[in-house]
Amino acid sequence: MHMQNVNVWEGARRAFDELLVKDVIFWTSLASSYVHCGLPRHGLGLLCEMGLDGVKPNAMTVSTILPACSELKDLLSGQAIHGFVVRNGIGENVFVCGALVSMYARCMSIKQARLVFDNISHHDIVSWNVILTAYFTNRECKKGLALFYHMRNEALVDMHAKCGDLDLSQRVFNMIAGNDTVAWNTIIIANSMHGNAEEAVFLFNKMLQSRVKPNSVTFAGVLSGCSQSRLVEKGFLIFYSMRRDHLIEPDTDHYSCMIDILSRAGRLEEACKFIRRMPMEPTASAWWMQSL
Repeated sequence: MHMQNVNVWEGARRAFDELLVKDVIFWTSLASSYVHCGLPRHGLGLLCEMGLDGVKPNAMTVSTILPACSELKDLLSGQAIHGFVVRNGIGENVFVCGALVSMYARCMSIKQARLVFDNISHHDIVSWNVILTAYFTNRECKKGLALFYHMRNEALVDMHAKCGDLDLSQRVFNMIAGNDTVAWNTIIIANSMHGNAEEAVFLFNKMLQSRVKPNSVTFAGVLSGCSQSRLVEKGFLIFYSMRRDHLIEPDTDHYSCMIDILSRAGRLEEACKFIRRMPMEPTASAWWMQSL
């Protein structure tokens, strides 16, 4: 190990040990120092120390520690951390998902890497690169090429939608074999953005019929369309199906869409009642509506 790295992590540890109160931010910072200084085992060990100290890791902690599992090719520890992610509801964090995909890929568990990748609500260039590299590194070139063409088509759907050419966007979407959640989200959100709420709802129902699992982004997209076109009853049906049929807990974005739906329809009293029943602190716009 380079002497400079030794000085860095030793200095970080001394400063950490002198702290009277050690919160999750300090624990995560120290873990990051270990991992970046080439001490992955120390980083994993710190996760255990953290638990014994009664501090709960957050999404940043997890995304910081997972590269240690990748470096060590420690699949068992990586799976244990993945279990923690699922139990604590941080599985939709893009940094956590990217780190999980990378960990499974480095541990030669390509099938699991793909499962995590498919559940990412928004695929960025980093997550695409990780999963494609995993396929080609493990000599699964046909699957890698198929995924590459899928990525290209998804980008085309998004590009044409943003340019306002929904017809061409739809045609490209129809050409994609085995559309996944991200592809469906893209075409649903595109129609919602351009005021085609009925089409967005139709596509949402078609997605369910195709047995593709929606996520929180799917619901935010279709509810946004319902809001713009004042589809109150359809909006409520979709909103209440989230928890009941899909085990997805509505967040502030979904509640804000429902408040907007009621407000645009002139049903302000119902909007105020809806705000008071929210299980979380209302947003600034929601408080403004309540004051009307």
